[in-house]
Amino acid sequence: MQLLSTVAAFALAAAALVTAQPAPTTTVPATKDATIVQSSSSCPACPQSNCNKCTWGTGKTLSASLGANTRTRALIGFTLPYDGSLVKSCFLQMPGFDPKNSVGVTVQINQAEHKDWTEATVNGENAPATWTQGTNVAVAAYNNLPAVDISQICRSSQNRQFSIYISSPGTEFKFPSKESGNPAILHVTRYV
Repeated sequence: MQLLSTVAAFALAAAALVTAQPAPTTTVPATKDATIVQSSSSCPACPQSNCNKCTWGTGKTLSASLGANTRTRALIGFTLPYDGSLVKSCFLQMPGFDPKNSVGVTVQINQAEHKDWTEATVNGENAPATWTQGTNVAVAAYNNLPAVDISQICRSSQNRQFSIYISSPGTEFKFPSKESGNPAILHVTRYV
C-alpha cells in the first residue's frame, strides 16, 4: 500500500512539473515584404508612367504614408511553423523606424486577404485587398513600435501563411525590409 501511494505521489508531482512548463515560443521572420504604392500621380520611372504598376519588393526599406494623391503601405508575408489553430499567442515585432520619427505616428496593422503574391511582381494594381481585422498603435516621437499582439490574424492563416499591411493614416514612416537583413518577426507561442 505504501508503495502504491508513493508511486501515485510521484506521478502527481511529475504531471504538475509537465503542466508547469511554459509553452514554447518560436521566432518567425517575414518570408516576403514590399511597399505598395497607390497613386493618381504620374511616375515616369514606372511602366506607362503609372505609379500603381511599379514593384517595390526588393528594396532595403519599406514605407507607409497617406498623402493627398498617394498612399504607401508595407505588405509583409509570414509562414507559420504550424497551423494557425494551434497558435496560443502571436506578437509582431517590427524593426526600428529609419530614420527615427521626430513626431508621433499612428501605425495601422491590418490583415491582407489570402492571396498569393511575390516581391518581384506585387504592385498597387494586383496587391491583396485589406481586410478590416487589425489594430492601431500610437507611437510617441523618437520611439519605435512595441511588440503588437496579432494573435487573431495569425490564427486565421491559410495553409500556415498570411500577410499583413502596415500603414499610416498620415505621417510617413520608414523601416528596414527583410532585404536589409533586419526583417519583421513574429513571436509565436503554441498551445501545448
